[in-house]
Amino acid sequence: MALRSGSPSPGRVPEVPTCFIAPFKIPRQINPVAYQLLLPRSMQVHLRPYLPLTTSPLKSINSLQAASTAHEARLAEVENCAVFCENTANELLTKYNKLKSEVTDLQNICDDLKGRQRRNYIRVLGLPEGVEGLQPTEFMAELLKKVLQLEEKTVLDHTHRLLKAKPKDGEPPRPLVIRVHHFQTKELILCKAKQAAGSRRFWGGNKISIFPDLASAVAKKRAVIRGVREG
Repeated sequence: MALRSGSPSPGRVPEVPTCFIAPFKIPRQINPVAYQLLLPRSMQVHLRPYLPLTTSPLKSINSLQAASTAHEARLAEVENCAVFCENTANELLTKYNKLKSEVTDLQNICDDLKGRQRRNYIRVLGLPEGVEGLQPTEFMAELLKKVLQLEEKTVLDHTHRLLKAKPKDGEPPRPLVIRVHHFQTKELILCKAKQAAGSRRFWGGNKISIFPDLASAVAKKRAVIRGVREG
């Protein structure tokens, strides 16, 4: 039987000559050195087409090992970056919580200072715009004595309208902000004002209300518990 020579067609595994099937077993991997030294030249000619089939898997394995090594290095680098980012985030979170606590303390201190600054202030609502004239402090001292039936004229430091745009026709007037010279006198004014229903008094046909001038933060907190206090 004649042996077939030549290279196998692409995509088709070459057939092993039948004369080598019985006496020989083709190993899975053919060592090129052993291929040249141990086999006769006549067999080398016929086995030459099968040599690339055994060496190409080795090249593929080597390339896969190189790619795996590169991927392991990249994964180690990514892991180090993740650890660094996690540590940095923990440090930032610790600093954030510390700063948040400090800001809360400062806010409480500011609210306390605002409250202490306004401890002698009262607000009067319901007086029409301009009735206080050019001397609002003297006007309010006389009005408080008359409306609240005080024994003597109240000592006031200053009086002014709430600092906002002057209301248009039909809009409610701005409140009057008054600083009482003595804290005890301010408490007496508020006590006299509460003796009327809803702390309301009348002057010149106008219904007026007298309240303590509280900071906005304190006013919001009091509004939350207003229902409990009234109940």
